[in-house]
Amino acid sequence: MKILKLICLMAYLNLTALVTLGNVQLQNISECEITESINEFSDKAKITIARNYQQLANTPVLDNFKVGDAATIALGYNGTNNIEFNGYINEIGADAPVVIECDEMYHLRQNNFIKSYKSATLLQVLTDVLPGYTIKCPTVNLGKFNIDNASTYKVLTQIKQDYGLYSKFYDKTLIVDFIYAFNSNNAVHTYTTEYVKTNNLKYKRAADYNVKVKVKLTMPNGKDETVETGSTKDNAAVTTINFPAKTTAEAKKIADANYKKIAYDGYTGTITGFGVPLVHSGDTLIIKSLQYPEREGSYLVEKVVTKFEEGGWERIVHLAFKVA
Repeated sequence: MKILKLICLMAYLNLTALVTLGNVQLQNISECEITESINEFSDKAKITIARNYQQLANTPVLDNFKVGDAATIALGYNGTNNIEFNGYINEIGADAPVVIECDEMYHLRQNNFIKSYKSATLLQVLTDVLPGYTIKCPTVNLGKFNIDNASTYKVLTQIKQDYGLYSKFYDKTLIVDFIYAFNSNNAVHTYTTEYVKTNNLKYKRAADYNVKVKVKLTMPNGKDETVETGSTKDNAAVTTINFPAKTTAEAKKIADANYKKIAYDGYTGTITGFGVPLVHSGDTLIIKSLQYPEREGSYLVEKVVTKFEEGGWERIVHLAFKVA
């Protein structure tokens, strides 16, 4: 009954949008889709321009912006809009209706750096390839580190591949950390399974997972060691992390934290809510169930696909792992 009341209430709300492309503001778009994920460096968006935007100030609408221009998407109800995306135009389609693709990292794929460090810290490298950005990252000594004709995007990719450190942009702030640390400062929302649009959730037990995590480190004496946690079975799936840990205790802490994000008692899958609450990747989502109250838990939101069109506004939320 409550979900029916919620749908009826939302029927009285008018969907509104304000899209800014370069110096142009559009209030009437056919649809847009925004994808944000902590597994990706930046958010991406697709905007479909309505057919009635053939002319703008007596000129073709496409003459008013170009690839590389700033793009902002604000969505809401009854003119109360919230900014959902900030980035740059990455591609402008040639067909009608026009589909415009946007990416936060457009300019960070175009730059180029050549640098060599005898002994670099993570903060030093990030500061050098991201001038003008606020950097938040753990204290990590990367040792010898070379950047050979690489863009900021490629440097972040290298750091993720070599050290298991994820990067995520929030406007002009870059956060770099292990994936399990991304929910520490972000918003907390609540979904009740019976009151959402749909859900594709499965409830699993930690014992159902046959996995182990290994962390490789080099000791002060130069010898390599491996610390592991998780399943002891020979056929267990193995996740290996190469990280410059200083002690076996530090390596064990990293291994345990990564294992807990893989094997836990709780939900996996996706759950689809409405336009509000404003759930974003990296947030914490509390999932409740009237039928199974004992299964209540908090989860890191790994990915959100926001779809906005004439028929409605929804958020498809992908869970990463249980945090509490």
